[in-house]
Amino acid sequence: MNRLNKIKAMKKKSDRTFDFLQDSVNDLSLVQNEVQRVSSVLKDTDQILNRLDREFSQKTKLDKKDMSFLMTAVALQVVRQYAIPNNFTQSSRPNDQAAAGSHSYNRDLRGSGYYQSSVEEILNNPVPFDTQNSSKLFGENLGGGNGHRFATLGHDPLLGWIFGTANIATRTVTLANFHSYHVRYGKFGVSGKGDFFSENAQTRLVIEHGLIDPFRNPDRLPILAAALLMEGMHLKSDINSKKAWPYPDWQSLVHNLHKHCLIMA
Repeated sequence: MNRLNKIKAMKKKSDRTFDFLQDSVNDLSLVQNEVQRVSSVLKDTDQILNRLDREFSQKTKLDKKDMSFLMTAVALQVVRQYAIPNNFTQSSRPNDQAAAGSHSYNRDLRGSGYYQSSVEEILNNPVPFDTQNSSKLFGENLGGGNGHRFATLGHDPLLGWIFGTANIATRTVTLANFHSYHVRYGKFGVSGKGDFFSENAQTRLVIEHGLIDPFRNPDRLPILAAALLMEGMHLKSDINSKKAWPYPDWQSLVHNLHKHCLIMA
């Protein structure tokens, strides 16, 4: 009887040993498969990354140029935060009207041509992208009040130097959706009078006539210089106000730019 019990005990021990060895073999097989998988991934890294890039671009509608633009914009925003000192507290800052100062405008100098202005008009009138009048007639919602700062590129602390300057030089306004409009001074609506959205404009021509033509025609360089001056003064008045500069929605800007480029194409 004792001999039989010993045999049974030895069999159980051998069975456990066999199970352990079998599990070890299975584990080694899993390790081998994982090593092969990792080796395959490393071998095909370039193809996998390219596939992921394509899938990301398809999902987000952003290509490499858009991503470069976005990353550059983010970097510039970070640099701006550290480069510009915050010397004003919210309570000590003036309101928008006080920050901009009191100006006596000469509306008689407001011209009516297309994509053109004059030094006298620029220096003696408010920037054209400060108006919201009649914008809803074109299906644009600028948010009312200070909301137009977020809706117009001329108020952007970075893009404003490009689009805002071009708008001033051409008497236009360009929105964050990259739609542009001619600005006129006169009666609008039932009893309103002032600057207002008058007609559709082409953003491409705003940039061409506002920023490129002056280098083709040196006689227009003073207009560009005056537009740059007014853009700088306007941005300075904004940063000193209670609302300060708006934080651009770069994701929306890149999406709108991509959409606008597709439409133009």
